[in-house]
Amino acid sequence: MAAAILWIHGLGDTGDGWKGAFSRVSKYVPTVRFVHPTAPEQPVTCQGGCRMTSWFDITNWNPATGGIDLKEPDTPAGLDDSVTFV
Repeated sequence: MAAAILWIHGLGDTGDGWKGAFSRVSKYVPTVRFVHPTAPEQPVTCQGGCRMTSWFDITNWNPATGGIDLKEPDTPAGLDDSVTFV
């Protein structure tokens, strides 16, 4: 293997859901490994504490206003654990 691409999914998603998305590309780069980890399930504050796959806690998110709020912490809870996991 010459290289690897690490694909990090979004909130509530899984790595398995993305595996097929790269099948066409992988035929042209046989020495590249595509890695699709799945985040752990944990409570997410902006979703009322609902447990879902998330790489870190998101406290201020309103999709109607364009995404994550600028008040979001620079180092959200769970981020260091995700970096260690990946």
